[in-house]
Amino acid sequence: MGSASDWKHLQGAAEGMAAHLAGFVAGLTLRPVLGVPLPGGVLDGVDALLATVQMPSGVPVATFAVGPAGAANAAYFAAQIIAAERPAVAQALAEARRAGAAKVLTADRELAAQRGDEGKN
Repeated sequence: MGSASDWKHLQGAAEGMAAHLAGFVAGLTLRPVLGVPLPGGVLDGVDALLATVQMPSGVPVATFAVGPAGAANAAYFAAQIIAAERPAVAQALAEARRAGAAKVLTADRELAAQRGDEGKN
């Protein structure tokens, strides 16, 4: 969606097992930090989520869901930040949103057809 130089404005960190990597990075930079907790361990990533989200005032970390959905949303979020200055990235994001909406609508129609209740909404 953008060039490697676009990422100079952001820092990303993924951590698991109650790690605090994103918080550590946030303490060292003034760039926005995106934290993605990874599933694993006894709490399956909840410990990493709590370690990422519980930052003190003045050291923010944008924290996303545990696992693949969180990683995808972190990537979209980063692209949205970059899109503010890059029209091509904004256009690619808009197209991705349209494609995602079309996919959901298609899946909804298929489920309605399977249930036999097309057009009841």
